[in-house]
Amino acid sequence: MKEIIDFKYSDNGKDELNNLRHSHGESYEILIIRAGSGSVIVRDRLFSMRSGAVYFINGMDTHCTVPENAEEYYRGKIVVSGSFINKIAEITDCRNIVDDLFQSGGKTCILPNEETTAYIDKEFSKIGSALSENSQYTKTRVSCCIMNILCACHSQNEELTLTIDNRVSKILEYINENLNRRFSLDDICEQIHVSRYYLCHIFKKTVGMTIFEYILSQRLSMAKKHLISTNMTLSQISDIAGFSSFSYFSKIFREHENCTPRQFRSCGGQFNTDK
Repeated sequence: MKEIIDFKYSDNGKDELNNLRHSHGESYEILIIRAGSGSVIVRDRLFSMRSGAVYFINGMDTHCTVPENAEEYYRGKIVVSGSFINKIAEITDCRNIVDDLFQSGGKTCILPNEETTAYIDKEFSKIGSALSENSQYTKTRVSCCIMNILCACHSQNEELTLTIDNRVSKILEYINENLNRRFSLDDICEQIHVSRYYLCHIFKKTVGMTIFEYILSQRLSMAKKHLISTNMTLSQISDIAGFSSFSYFSKIFREHENCTPRQFRSCGGQFNTDK
């Protein structure tokens, strides 16, 4: 089923995307934490990794899992075409549910009750069976299961908002509010009231990447969103995403996305869904 970019009912051990800030293009990801501890970062939001938690990730947003022990990190996930889910949501009048879970400012992370957890697991298992069958009914069955999971989680009243370190959250917030301008480590230290050593050490430990790596990934994420959703020129996008020059923007984009910004725009963000 071409609309399913990736599916794993259960997986454990080191993942090549652990500690790596990444995105999937125009898609939606549902990540279920079955066991493990650490942190999960979606956009500029930092969450504790918690058994039973379900994360809803817009593939255009950079995100990252940072398990404390990769061998004890068990998860299930599905990455599905964004346009496919959006069409189903329109037909079933559930667009508000999809937006509430996957768009900026949405719930992002839910900690379901025991009954809902069992229900979600059952639907996830059904998806695996349907994909294995690969019959004329597969697409219908998978679609129903995905929407059932979204509805079940959306009905939960409370979002999981546990953060690991409030200062790290403030660092993330500062960076994302100032992406379109130049700033230094000293600027961040002054605003958050921390030392350079603490800033670099705790950020790397918690987020799984350096501050400079994070800033670059966020600027690329912003640029990709503008490439897909606006008619801005490439030069305008380079400026608004905070790159020092258009040539640097083009160079970095090719290195990280394996295509030029123009190619990325022309194919609707589906040029390289593994990055």
